[in-house]
Order: sequence, then structure tokens, then C-alpha cells
Amino acid sequence: MKKIDSIILKYLVYALPLILTLLIWGSLGDLEQLSMQKGFLGTLWDLLGWTLLIWLPLALYVSLKMVFIRKFRDLIIKKMIRINERDERESYITSEAAKFSFISTISVAILFLFLSVITITVANYPEKIREPGKNGYISVGLNFFPFSGELPAKRIQDDSLEIFTYSGLPLSSASAILILLIWPIISFKYSSFRLLKIE
Repeated sequence: MKKIDSIILKYLVYALPLILTLLIWGSLGDLEQLSMQKGFLGTLWDLLGWTLLIWLPLALYVSLKMVFIRKFRDLIIKKMIRINERDERESYITSEAAKFSFISTISVAILFLFLSVITITVANYPEKIREPGKNGYISVGLNFFPFSGELPAKRIQDDSLEIFTYSGLPLSSASAILILLIWPIISFKYSSFRLLKIE
């Protein structure tokens, strides 16, 4: 089983550039036209698609195995930061890096939650209700609908009176999730390397 896991891990790492190529290519082009292409480009598109289809269940398998099997999780962490935990110093570095990664990931998630629910509008009052010395207003609110879906933020009647409007995280759901997946790895590696230098 260890040999199979090793092959799977190598595939997940080495296939990443191909998957990134597929995602960038797909976001820049028309998916229907890309899927209908023939020749070299059509074959390449199909190959990248199959690479992604194989990569997704394998990534899910590795993720679940890391959650439930401690030895496997420890092995992955050792490969990621290239520390074998041969002594107390290396165990300490791994522990501190894991704490930093956990706390920083929660901080990023809270930031994303805040940015996705807050709404800000800066606008001028209409001429008919404008009072001397009061030309405009700033409205700050929350747009939080966890069960009924995201509802559009209320807008003032005349859009021409708006100076600035912010009504949610300027990222797609997929982009936000991707950042939350990559962030723990980056923060863990950063913290471990920084601690290695200090120690």
C-alpha cells in the first residue's frame, strides 16, 4: 500500500501544472469550442480533462486518509517541510508551524467571511431631500443569508447618486476555496522554514 500511496502522491504533485494549465486555458476560452476542437489542441484538451478527472478523486482520497490516519499525515508533513522529527527540536518546529498554520488559516477564513457579508455604500442625497450641510451619507450593513441564498443588496433609487458601492467579496467561490486550500500549506512551510533559521 505504501508504494501505491507514493505513486498517488507523485501524480498529485506532478499533475498540478497540467491542471493549472487546464484551468487557465478554460477560463480564457469558450468551453464549448474547446471541447469541439480536433487535432492536437483537441487531444491536448481531452488529455488535460482526463488528468483532472483522475486527480480529483485521488486528492479526495489523500485528504481523507490524512484526516483519519495519523502515520500517513505525519509522513506527508515530513515530506512537505523535509523534517524527520529525529529530535525534540524538529518536533517542536513541526508543532509550532502547525499552530501557526491553523491560526492563520482561521484568520483568513474570518477575513473572507467579513468581506463577503459587509456592504458599504457612499452616496449623495437626492436634491429634493438634501439639507444644508448634509450632501451625502455612508451606509454600512451586513448581507448575511446562510440558508435562503445570497440576496442582492438594497440599492438607492437613483444609481447616479452613488459614489461608491461594495457588496461582497470580489472573488468567486472557487477562488476563495482555492486560497483557503493553498494558504495552510504556504503558512506551514513559511513558519517551519523561519523557525529552522531561528533555531
